Amino acid sequence: VKDSYNVDAIAQAVALAALDDLDWIRANTRKIIAQRNRLAGELLHRGWDVPQSETNFLFVRPPEGHEAKVIFEELRRRNIFVRYFPYPRTSDRLRITIGTPEDTSLLLAALDESTN
Repeated sequence: VKDSYNVDAIAQAVALAALDDLDWIRANTRKIIAQRNRLAGELLHRGWDVPQSETNFLFVRPPEGHEAKVIFEELRRRNIFVRYFPYPRTSDRLRITIGTPEDTSLLLAALDESTN
């Protein structure tokens, strides 16, 4: 049996080192949660469907009248990378990984331009 996500020796060493710095892990987790909440709130304010998330990403649907695929392509053209899954149950949504405050601001500005 082979796991779908292989972890090499370097990644294992980095993971073990990270576990030795729980203060950093907790601080980083708080930053991710803060940015996730910020992004979710901003998207909700703009009319997006934003299901509750406890992960490091949001799986969101654009406001009425906007297509996820079109927004995905526009963001990609701007070198902003989100995930788009062109399947029947997911083609109306984008998967947005939580980034830095600067990443979030750039994304929101690009979304405002793409959806107006």
